[in-house]
This record gives sequence, C-alpha cells and structure tokens, in this order.
Amino acid sequence: MSTRRVDKLVEQLGVAHISKSQVSELAKHLDGQVEAFRSRPLDAGPYRFVQADALPMKVREGGRVINVHCLLAVGGSSWLSPASGSELEA
Repeated sequence: MSTRRVDKLVEQLGVAHISKSQVSELAKHLDGQVEAFRSRPLDAGPYRFVQADALPMKVREGGRVINVHCLLAVGGSSWLSPASGSELEA
C-alpha cells in the first residue's frame, strides 16, 4: 500500500499527515498481527462464521428477460473437538 493511500486513510481517522517511516512502522505492526491471526491454534473455538454467495439467474420482468442475483448467506458456529481429531463439527 502506498504512502499516499495510507495518508488518505489516516486522514479520514483524524490524523493530519503520516510520514514514510510511520507507514513502514504501521505496516510492520499490521504484518505481525496478521501473521499471529493466521497461525493461531484452531482448537480454541468455537468460531462463528458467515458464508455468502450469489446465484445469477435470468427472470422475466415486464415482458423481458433480465439478469438478477440471488444472494445466499449461511451462518454457523464450528469448532474442533479433541475427541474427533481434526473433523469439523457444527
């Protein structure tokens, strides 16, 4: 992410200006947080999630066929059980 983009972002958060070195430090900090999240143990669940998708469909409206999208969302809570090994339970 460029310094200019980060500067615009932090300006919206109320910070007047951010230097290149501050952008670099912010990126290092965020990289560490992302890595910690990605390498966290998954046995601490349950983890809630929402899975969303869209199904394109053709429908007849006003005497003509148009494209629409049917939005689908499913929510759940899953966790890894010690008794089940690595199987996901819901």
